[in-house]
Amino acid sequence: MSTNIVVRNSNYQDAELTDQFFIDRGFTVIGFTVNGQMRQISLTEDLTDPEKDELEADLLTAFDFVVTDVSDGGETQGNAKQRYKRVIDRCTRKRLRRGFEFPAASGDMYGMSIDDRAMYHRLWDKRADLTYPHRIVQQDNTGGVNIAGQAQMNNFFDAFHDQMTLIEQEGVDGKADVQTAANKAAARAAAVTWLELPGHCPALVNDLGA
Repeated sequence: MSTNIVVRNSNYQDAELTDQFFIDRGFTVIGFTVNGQMRQISLTEDLTDPEKDELEADLLTAFDFVVTDVSDGGETQGNAKQRYKRVIDRCTRKRLRRGFEFPAASGDMYGMSIDDRAMYHRLWDKRADLTYPHRIVQQDNTGGVNIAGQAQMNNFFDAFHDQMTLIEQEGVDGKADVQTAANKAAARAAAVTWLELPGHCPALVNDLGA
């Protein structure tokens, strides 16, 4: 079976060939075949989270065939580690999509999508010029918080930034554990351990494969 990925982008870099890179770094057209069927997706339009999940699944399916070393009938240790790290990346994105809580222990959740993050940074940059109270809506649109002034805006931004940084750094640490593992079995075990941590993504363990 022949599976190819074609990316039309002058900034394409082999080392960055991951689903995260495809979705977030401004590629315009992705064409690839999965099981003989050609798929082409334009990224010039905004994608909903379910559409991103579908795109991610298609790309992982295609790319996993590409990275398999078929010359000796099996998969290299390096390619297996890359595959395990991509599952950790998927979990990191899922955790970011869960949002962050503000105030602490309130149960009120605020989004951390790419658009949400951009909005929070804009608010932070303009915090001295905003008219207060300034309302920020919850992730599920069922409520929100009326930010009383710059001090509370600082608290809101810190809560967002701290949670985002924590999740992203935990993903980096998890991938480092996979990368430094002595062999394929140890790399998979490191990925399983990370995915099964509280608040992570135990359901994705099955996606690691062998």
